[in-house]
Amino acid sequence: MGKELKNDEVSAYIKEKIQANNSVPIYIKLAESIKSALNEGLLNEGDFLPTERKLCDYTDTSRVTIRKALELLEKDKIIVRQHGKGTFIADAAKEHLSFTKSFSQKIILSGRTPDTVWISKSLVDASEFLIEHFALQQNTKVFLLKRIRSVDSSPISIEESYVPTDLIDSLDDVKLSLFDYFKERGIIPAKMKSKVTAEVANEELVKVTGYDKSQPMLVIKNFVYAEDGVPIEYSINYCRGDMYEFVI
Repeated sequence: MGKELKNDEVSAYIKEKIQANNSVPIYIKLAESIKSALNEGLLNEGDFLPTERKLCDYTDTSRVTIRKALELLEKDKIIVRQHGKGTFIADAAKEHLSFTKSFSQKIILSGRTPDTVWISKSLVDASEFLIEHFALQQNTKVFLLKRIRSVDSSPISIEESYVPTDLIDSLDDVKLSLFDYFKERGIIPAKMKSKVTAEVANEELVKVTGYDKSQPMLVIKNFVYAEDGVPIEYSINYCRGDMYEFVI
């Protein structure tokens, strides 16, 4: 496939993706649509993206919006921008792809609308497990961020995230996505290990989501690491078994 033909196909694909009827900012949908094109094989490592002007024409958006989207992709190590040469998909981009998607980004890619309702953001004593996992001193505190995750206004899970205090300046700065907050600080989530079990649904999940307490819930424990191998987050996710898909 010639470069111009491929660029036309990519541009058309992006245009279709960003027309999803939700309140997500255009630049985020644009960045996620490019990741989706890479994930589906429409783009490959080394491929050049359409020019900024062409992306503007196809998506009917401003250059400011296009550049904000490209900045996100560059920060996630999905693209490389070289003056006088253009913008192309980075080597090993697919390796970074699976680790750069937050819950919100995955939902956006599916054309649905994510939402987060914070239950609490607090400072708590680190358990012995957390002290060992994060290599902390005894009697250390960690941040606990507890929230309800929803898709298209339907609550599907309760998430508890534990983070060392030196990684968050102010809890008020953490908005919809903890991953996005990390990236803004130059901390790139690069690896995640997960443990999944099926357990009897707890009372909190039943109350918050309206889930049938006779049905099992999924408990997903995620261990997230930065590029240098340092653990940056440990989370426990209590999920409705009928509305949550987990892919290894």
